[in-house]
Amino acid sequence: MCIKGNIPNAFGRLCFAAVSVMLTAMISIANGGTSIDYGDFAGATVTFIGVTESSLTDDVPLYGKPTVGGDTLSFGPVGFGSYSADGSVDTTDGQLSMDIEAAPGEYIDQIYLDEAGDVTMQGIGSAAAYASVNIPGVFLRVDEVDGTPIGGVSDIAYMVFSPSDGDWTLADDGQSYGGSLMGLDEVWEGRLTVDVTALLQDAGISGRATKMYITWNNRLRTMAEVGIDEVLISKKLASVRVTTQEIPEPATLVLLAIGSVVLLLAASLRRRKR
Repeated sequence: MCIKGNIPNAFGRLCFAAVSVMLTAMISIANGGTSIDYGDFAGATVTFIGVTESSLTDDVPLYGKPTVGGDTLSFGPVGFGSYSADGSVDTTDGQLSMDIEAAPGEYIDQIYLDEAGDVTMQGIGSAAAYASVNIPGVFLRVDEVDGTPIGGVSDIAYMVFSPSDGDWTLADDGQSYGGSLMGLDEVWEGRLTVDVTALLQDAGISGRATKMYITWNNRLRTMAEVGIDEVLISKKLASVRVTTQEIPEPATLVLLAIGSVVLLLAASLRRRKR
């Protein structure tokens, strides 16, 4: 049993997390899942194609229909939260997926994922109040390089959450309000930066990404002890921002190559004169 008052804090976190994972799997099996395809959204230099959200635990929408500004796709989730009280455990799982295609003459350089929300708890400090926000992994796949379809270039990246690494227990993170009564009220955020250009270079592929696929699961979990705890964690903001660069014209590439050769020759001549 995960009795917080009788075990070290670190082990308590692991114990609560393990129980939560098992319950998530049970909930996922019991629910058929729902999904919404919001369609395509044209940004300044990219188009977000087939923006879809789905859930294995709850009815959608959780994120809601996004808006686009510049090359940023923004969501204002309403009701995307996990709540536990009186001994209950709850998991809310929402998935986002989409293709991202650069406009002609542009390529995808970097992708930024940002999220924010809040977490509140109240109860007795020795009880099993627990909350977490987690993304198991963001799957990215490059589907086109310089407009030509390719395969086999993919990666899994991980968002970093703060504070408390997106993982809270009332005993560890709460504030005392007299005696054993404790409370917590915090704003959290998550961030991830993906260097797409470096991803291709690491794969040994020359060229520039012009189309990608991206998908990730967002999980909120809460757990409370009977008659003692109340826990709520919510997601309030989420966004996908893309930065692009212009694809150099062939003539520009030739000039750059010539310039590089000239610089190398000049350096060689200087060394010989020495």
